[in-house]
Amino acid sequence: KYSFYFNQDSSQLLIKYRLKPEERNDKKNKDIIGLYVFDNSMNKIWGKDVKMPFSEAQIDNIDYQVDKTGDAFILVEKKIEKGNDKGKDKEKKRKREIKVLKIKKDAKEVEVIDLDPKTKYIASIRLYPDRTGNLTLIGFYSNENLGVDGSTAARLKLKGRIVTGKQIGR
Repeated sequence: KYSFYFNQDSSQLLIKYRLKPEERNDKKNKDIIGLYVFDNSMNKIWGKDVKMPFSEAQIDNIDYQVDKTGDAFILVEKKIEKGNDKGKDKEKKRKREIKVLKIKKDAKEVEVIDLDPKTKYIASIRLYPDRTGNLTLIGFYSNENLGVDGSTAARLKLKGRIVTGKQIGR
């Protein structure tokens, strides 16, 4: 299965696919994601298979995006379990961290960008390109583990760091 993502002005196209896992055990397996970036004439800028820095059991890949320089970004949700692993306690104690993985053409390692650790429960979040070529994270959060209490937004500069963040809620 292939997925396609364009940057704001459609000058860059990211094509993403997932390779067959090395192992069937999600706790041991690290996803390998194929990422290829093309210009608007379909000339290949770069492409490679990228091994995720966390196991498949630890993260969920939420969204993908490419910026105007051709860097690829993956928005992931990293699971953090606290407390009892049984029944209702497990749901109440589940906490998630939202991270952005930056993949550059010539980089050997995936850069992990941590978002604010004080972020509440994220109900949903997505990556969007803006008119300036930067990426913006927009989503909804909850003070508890259910429902929505407000919205949240943060902007990534081209160098891949959070520069502005805003929470609107009760």
